Amino acid sequence: MRTLLVNCQKIKSAHALLNYVNWLKPFTQIDIMPDEKVNSETNLKDFDAVVITGSAKFAALNEVHKGLLSFLKTVCLPTIGICYGHQVICLAHGCKVVHSINPIKGAMKIRILDPNELFINLGHEIVVDESHFDSVVWNSDLFKKIGLKLLANSESCQVEAVKHVKRPIYGVQFHPERSGKTGLKIAENFYKYVVKK
Repeated sequence: MRTLLVNCQKIKSAHALLNYVNWLKPFTQIDIMPDEKVNSETNLKDFDAVVITGSAKFAALNEVHKGLLSFLKTVCLPTIGICYGHQVICLAHGCKVVHSINPIKGAMKIRILDPNELFINLGHEIVVDESHFDSVVWNSDLFKKIGLKLLANSESCQVEAVKHVKRPIYGVQFHPERSGKTGLKIAENFYKYVVKK
């Protein structure tokens, strides 16, 4: 099994990338591609899944490569976006992302609203690591219209996790790659119940 890890780091941080690699390593072989190289023409025939990393860039301030947006509008492989990756998934489908001058940072309690594939055997609340300035705005009518489903929220963030209702695309605002056993369980669930290989 092979996963395309789309690296969105503005600063090519080896440490940040290593977190993602170590998180995924128990489940898959990883190929890394910079986000500016990804677009709707990207050949995915040799891959089984896509993971889109976090970033120091701000999705709410339009620091998004247009090719990545076009990629996310058409990709049909199992895909999960983390933090910035989650925000860009939501932007690509028409959601609003807002910027705050104060970061949301540290261990946060997340409410699971839909115990779908990602959150199997994790209960109704989890504690995960967060680190972001931008967040997706919840709008029930818009989400229904564009085909996104809200999976989790928290006191600090209206949209902690989403899924596309027709394609196997997921986004999480938090950082499972820095969330210990809970984060590993999310990765395991993604490969076992979404990728299914």
